[in-house]
Amino acid sequence: HSGDYLGAGLGKRERWALEALRVAAAPAGRVTDGRVLLEGDLLNEPVEGRPRSWWTSYSFVGFERYLEGEFIGAEATGIGLKEGYASFWRGRLFGREFADYDRESFLRMCDLYDIGWIVTARDDTRQRLESFAPSVTPITSQGSIGIFRVDRSASRIWRGTGSARGDASDIRLESTDGSAAIVKYHWIPGLTSTPPARLAPANVDPDSPTPFLEIQPPGPGEYVIGWEP
Repeated sequence: HSGDYLGAGLGKRERWALEALRVAAAPAGRVTDGRVLLEGDLLNEPVEGRPRSWWTSYSFVGFERYLEGEFIGAEATGIGLKEGYASFWRGRLFGREFADYDRESFLRMCDLYDIGWIVTARDDTRQRLESFAPSVTPITSQGSIGIFRVDRSASRIWRGTGSARGDASDIRLESTDGSAAIVKYHWIPGLTSTPPARLAPANVDPDSPTPFLEIQPPGPGEYVIGWEP
């Protein structure tokens, strides 16, 4: 019997990439130094014991279940939504073909979206990133899958002071002086702040259909931003 199987969980190549990323980017258990940019594609692997059968999966989907950190790029759902502009799907990144990026324009997007690590799924992408050295450093590779480090200082703040981080449901801003801050998260209707702070869209990336989020806190302290339908 032969055929293709839509795989559940992580395939062998994805498990290799996850472990390589863990060793390089998360020695203490959480990814540091920026978000991880994952390239989405269809990965195919032979099925053990079935010589004419293949395991097919969406690359790297679900890494956040296995490794603590913030991820951007690969997606299996949401393709076609305006927020999907921040996807990296089959060689297309932020609405452009990856082949159209030179080193400077790619590094600008890394600054905009706080990208510190990259996991590739395609040979062309891996080879192009290798040409961006020394600003982008190859860590390890296995075929088309490559792990890269971006040489930049990580920050979730685009403009202003303090620090910010996100998890599955909230964005947390630690304001040091109570001044307005633009954070590297997308604004959507329905966002609220606890304690209350004014939230507004900020047009930072002119090509993105979705603005960034500006927080105008009444004073210093921690502000938790969530969504209420």
